[in-house]
Amino acid sequence: MVISHNLSAMNTQRQYNVVGKAKSKSTEKLSSGYKINRAADDAAGLTISEKMRWQIRGLNKTVTNIQDGMSLVQVTDGALSEAESILQRMRELSVQAANDTNTAQDRDAIQAEIDQNIKEFNRIAETTTFNGIHTLRADDQYAVDPSVATNHTPTATGKGIYRMDDSDLKIKDTVGNEKTTDGFQMTFKNKPTTELEGKTFFLTCSQSCSQTFDFSFDSTRPTGGTIGDPNKSIYININPADVPNQKDIPGKIADILQSADVAGADQMFSQNGKMNGNYTIGHANSLYVDGSKMVFYPTFGSSNFHSTSINKTVGSGALAKTYTSLNMGTIYLNGVEDLVDINTTANQWGLKIQAGALDGQTIDIPLIWMEAKKIGIDPLDVSSSDNAGTAISAVDLAMDWLNDKRSTYGAMQNRLVHAHDVNSNTSLNTSDAESRIRDTDIAEEMVNMSKQNILSSAGESMMAQSNHLFDSVLNLLQ
Repeated sequence: MVISHNLSAMNTQRQYNVVGKAKSKSTEKLSSGYKINRAADDAAGLTISEKMRWQIRGLNKTVTNIQDGMSLVQVTDGALSEAESILQRMRELSVQAANDTNTAQDRDAIQAEIDQNIKEFNRIAETTTFNGIHTLRADDQYAVDPSVATNHTPTATGKGIYRMDDSDLKIKDTVGNEKTTDGFQMTFKNKPTTELEGKTFFLTCSQSCSQTFDFSFDSTRPTGGTIGDPNKSIYININPADVPNQKDIPGKIADILQSADVAGADQMFSQNGKMNGNYTIGHANSLYVDGSKMVFYPTFGSSNFHSTSINKTVGSGALAKTYTSLNMGTIYLNGVEDLVDINTTANQWGLKIQAGALDGQTIDIPLIWMEAKKIGIDPLDVSSSDNAGTAISAVDLAMDWLNDKRSTYGAMQNRLVHAHDVNSNTSLNTSDAESRIRDTDIAEEMVNMSKQNILSSAGESMMAQSNHLFDSVLNLLQ
């Protein structure tokens, strides 16, 4: 009989410690609700579970993103619905005015209501916002369709000097039909106009003459346009205080081109149609304005690019700069180059809604530029039966345009609803899979805990018994 090592008691203690550790793990799993509380519990399972977790959290956030996108679409559609009601009323008034039983005074009253409706139409477009985003006064970065946009950059012939040779630029012709042209497109950035102070840019004639189309931004001079030499060039100055934001400059230029100082001076400079933003700016050049987008293009279809000996001084005083041997059909951006975008970026279309947990899983929501003048209903003249008939046709075209946009937003809302439901379902099923890996099966773990409790009690009893096995040794010593 050996008493130096109580092997039976030592073995019982070892088993008791094993059971204690197992009991402790069961307690941890039951109290935390997770069967993986540290990487050592299940290294592979932890990796899989964590990947599922970030996917679930991402999907849950995209559900909120999509709901925000749906809200933006609903706000926009609500505004378009009210704008459509205005168009319906304007058409009704135009039909009424077309009847020759109306006196001149009657038609004046009808005209007054139509004019107020036009103002309200524009006010809705200007004030409709969602989280500060003007959904009906979209910048061009929101309005370019990637299916038709090009990514061409005009040929640079020097720093800030570009030929008007960009191709497939989208414009509308003077009767409203969409077409493409060769020319030069630029957009001003959404920044304060004060950054343009003291800067200039100009366009040369697309044919062989010394005519130029000059722009300057000078707070010491009034906003307006004039016609002068050489060869009846057009000079436009914009006082930055009159146009607080750069993106509104194209619209201001269009207004100036319609003023008596410019439009009335010579027929070749007259406004080329009162709709669709087309303006003749010389005997060979045209300007198309659409929102914050400006497209300069040759009136005769192609630019006659070549070098000449024309000299041109731009600016005055300390800002004066003289150019020699100017190229025809060319934009000279001067110091404005860093403040404008000179090409169409196909990747920027609408607002991107992050509709998935991974990069690139986005949905584009198109935004529009709604303006009475742009869609041909400003001004509307109902002073005679013939004019009222023309107004009816104009409103019909505007309603077609508006209904097309409402249809697009309706389809977009349905798409977002489907995306919302898919992400919610995917998140739910992924959560179920992650739960099987990570969560504790309470029923199973309770059974295991009961087993450990029984073994722990048995171990305590056996250690007590082991301590009495050697009582006989004491008897021998006595």
